[in-house]
Amino acid sequence: MALSAADLQKQLEGAPDPFPSLNDAPASKPSASNSGPLNTDSEDLFPSLATPNTPKQATTWSVRAVKPVSAPVFTDSFSLTGIDPSAYHTRDGKPKSLGDIIKDVQTKFKVKVEVSSQRTSNQTTFSVTGPSDSAVESAKKALTTSLSPQVQKSSVFVSL
Repeated sequence: MALSAADLQKQLEGAPDPFPSLNDAPASKPSASNSGPLNTDSEDLFPSLATPNTPKQATTWSVRAVKPVSAPVFTDSFSLTGIDPSAYHTRDGKPKSLGDIIKDVQTKFKVKVEVSSQRTSNQTTFSVTGPSDSAVESAKKALTTSLSPQVQKSSVFVSL
């Protein structure tokens, strides 16, 4: 059964207002602060806070000093497509992982290498950061030669 707006209004006529306005609020209790000036020395209105018994100790955050980096930093990046580090073997004959190749280059040239790859294009980007331009260039060259596909030349003899 659907009620019209007039029927609904008749049903809700005696009910209290669910959304009373702030101006219509009755003053139920007079407040003590309206009776005179505010006493800021009153212990009842402003109780004092307890002081800690133990002295405050310095945290490790405040003791630690940050040293500014003043050495110049050289950065370069390059991309390779279709690398397969499992094709490269160590002297033992075991396959060498990409992580092992990067660790070797980082320790040999004292650089930092960051790697990102895109699966859709099979492209890997290397960002090399180091203390000198020559170290960065040498690391780039070492990464490129160790990750590029190696072509073996074979000779085929045909006798007629």
